Amino acid sequence: MTTRLTPPRLGRRRALGLALAPLGLAAPPAFAQGSFPTRPIRLVVPFPPGGSSDLLGRLVAGQLGQRLGQAVVVENRAGAGGTLGIQHVAREPADGYSIAQGAIASIAFSPQLMNPPPYDPNAVLTPVAFVGSDYNALFVNARIPARSIAELEAWIRAQPNPVPYASAGIGTPAHLGIASFAQARNLPMTHVPYRGAAPAIQDVAAGNAAMIFTGAVAGRGLVEGGQLRMLAVSARDRSPDFPDVPTVREAGAPEMELLVWYAYFVHPGTPRPILQRYHATFMEMLRDPAFVAELRRAMMEPFPADQALDELPRMVAASVADVRRRIDAAGIKPE
Repeated sequence: MTTRLTPPRLGRRRALGLALAPLGLAAPPAFAQGSFPTRPIRLVVPFPPGGSSDLLGRLVAGQLGQRLGQAVVVENRAGAGGTLGIQHVAREPADGYSIAQGAIASIAFSPQLMNPPPYDPNAVLTPVAFVGSDYNALFVNARIPARSIAELEAWIRAQPNPVPYASAGIGTPAHLGIASFAQARNLPMTHVPYRGAAPAIQDVAAGNAAMIFTGAVAGRGLVEGGQLRMLAVSARDRSPDFPDVPTVREAGAPEMELLVWYAYFVHPGTPRPILQRYHATFMEMLRDPAFVAELRRAMMEPFPADQALDELPRMVAASVADVRRRIDAAGIKPE
């Protein structure tokens, strides 16, 4: 059973207070009076410039800067599936002046696919808000005569050989989304990993692989050009850009529901007032129609603005556990 990641209804120098805390001395007035921040903040995006992760980071940095009254500077620290940027923030002082843009890739996927794991995904950083999720979609080559998940399943069973599907790499959401679909239905399929989503989706469009499960924005132009067909989106609700495309749950494939989320994290030792300041600021952003509209223009699904700060670690843990289950079911071994 897939765990749904749905929010329940419901710096560079260590701050003086942290230095004095072990001695039992009082925190400085800056924390007590809630004056954080008093200098610029670094937002670490653990992926290269130019991609959807980077674009989201820059949008969020601008919003945070306006609302916190200090510059928020994006710093790209790519590498090792996003784990290098996460580790960098974990090594920084626990003063709130370094914040990480975490994602299901860098928090739940990558560390569980490495041997040894670089960190405990449930403890390396503390979440302050979930902001958005990609509309991942199941795309098939347009020459495949399937216009629904049921028709696709029937077509796969009718083929004389295992059907190849593409992904952005072993253990990525693109891989595990279709692997979960194939395993749930005992379908004869073959995984073909690529170095990134761009070459993978192009090969599906060319007919060298039958399908791919990837970001809706990546395949939009190929759908409009008649090379791909979108069968379903993996999201809580239908995409406003594709209102006629059902969610995977509506399409009868709930095992493909894999929320590719983005959230913001700080050092686990960060003082509670700073955690609360960040959390309140992100909730303000998610209540702002202009910010929500920007997310949707980037084809991201916004999270609700009623998240409870103390529930966020449990949401991370649920996602990590779901990814662990999918990795084990697919028989993927850490490398």
